[in-house]
Parts: sequence; C-alpha cells; structure tokens
Amino acid sequence: MIIDSKKKTVLIVDDEEIVWTILREALSALDLYIIVALNGYEAIEQNRVMKPDLVIMDYKMPDIDGWKAAKQIKQFNKDAVIIGHTAYVNDEMMKIGLASGCNEILLKPVDLDIWTETMYKYLNLKK
Repeated sequence: MIIDSKKKTVLIVDDEEIVWTILREALSALDLYIIVALNGYEAIEQNRVMKPDLVIMDYKMPDIDGWKAAKQIKQFNKDAVIIGHTAYVNDEMMKIGLASGCNEILLKPVDLDIWTETMYKYLNLKK
C-alpha cells in the first residue's frame, strides 16, 4: 500500500486578517498546507498556480466578490472545491453562492468546529 504523504492545500480567501488568521490557526492542527489570498483576483491567480485542494472563499471583498471569483475559478477548474463563507445570511445570497460554484456556504462568525468538520468532509482526512 502506497501512502500519499503530500499535505492537502487549502486556500483561505478573505480581506480581513483576523478571519484568515483564526482559520489558519484552527486548521493548523489538521496538518494542511495553508495559503492566503486577500482578494478575489488573487484567489483566481492562486488557483491557477497552486491548484489547492479546497478554497475557503469570503463573499465580500474589495475587488470582485467571492461568488464572482468562484464562478471564474470553476471556468478553468470545474472540480475545484469551494466553500463560501459570509456574514450576509439570506436565502438569495445562499442561492447565488451555490449557483456560482460554491459547494457549500458557511456563516460568519467562524465556528471552528464546523470548519474542522467541513475540512474532514471535503478533504477526506482521517480522524
């Protein structure tokens, strides 16, 4: 049996340092390779270059919103796993996020237990 020792890569996309710092710290226990993008355009470029296993995409950012960035990422990587996160909670926002290519939408403020379970679910991590 061959074991793949490559760490899974997670791209955290958020313009608020406190959010990506908390997520990075919380997910560090899962032995993931964490990279950060501060806006939507940077997220698109990081996806082209790094091809992360999972993207955590904030909705509201200073250049293009996360749902538009997710849609662009899906154009060149239809298999990308994108988990949206937002403080803007309403059915329409959720529908637009999912239609844009997000696999799931999680809410802010960040619930670390939910994020950890989400990583296990989408990255097939062993507990």
